[in-house]
Amino acid sequence: MGGRGSNMRASHGMRTAAQTPGQALVARLRADPTALLQMTDSEALTAFQEIDARPIGQGENDTFVQRYMDAIGWSEAMPTILRPSAFMQARQAIGAGNMYHADKDYQGTSGAAFNRQYMTGNRGYSSNGIYGAGTYWASQSASSSAGYGSHQIKGFLNQNARKVTNTQLRKMEQRFRKSHPQAAAYLSNHRKVGYGGSTEILHPIIAAANGYNVILAHNSTRSGSYIVTLNRAATTVCSQTNDNARPGMRNW
Repeated sequence: MGGRGSNMRASHGMRTAAQTPGQALVARLRADPTALLQMTDSEALTAFQEIDARPIGQGENDTFVQRYMDAIGWSEAMPTILRPSAFMQARQAIGAGNMYHADKDYQGTSGAAFNRQYMTGNRGYSSNGIYGAGTYWASQSASSSAGYGSHQIKGFLNQNARKVTNTQLRKMEQRFRKSHPQAAAYLSNHRKVGYGGSTEILHPIIAAANGYNVILAHNSTRSGSYIVTLNRAATTVCSQTNDNARPGMRNW
């Protein structure tokens, strides 16, 4: 059907509708998220307004960051899923530590279903958080993760991970506020943001604009520190899950 339609348009000289300036700017961001920093302040603002007007998908978080990650294609990226033995071998091969993510049952949906969405869903869910919206993991501590829910998965940062620290992001935020004051103010004052406020909305977008897809919330990967992933492709996840996670548990 698609092929025939395309041929018919070509044979009759029909043209598709021209992109609006906002659509063209968002297309640039989808091709290269770092293009944001090459845009003028007014261009960045126009791109943000275009993204803001887009509908949110079913099962997604109704926030600006979710829309932004959808727009640049990052929410569509998939993690690598490995069986336990292959997972351990791959993790040890690159010297990575385990990290743990947990979900609880919420509004009629089980935490296990939320974990399946992360592992196999068409789009990743961008959760609210004080260090930036994304997926929160506890580094090397199943017990710390279990405080957020009894349904747990484990993973590690793979070769696609590009890490930035919270301290580095704060400096990048300062530069962005100076170079793009209108765009930064638009995000800082946005209504569709969670309890993390301006950091929740600004830091993931600034990280992506600088080529990073992982935020080290406590500036390291020491045990119990938070890791925020913005793109599922940065993670390799074990196919085995744990639906009985609890504080005080041992790592698995």
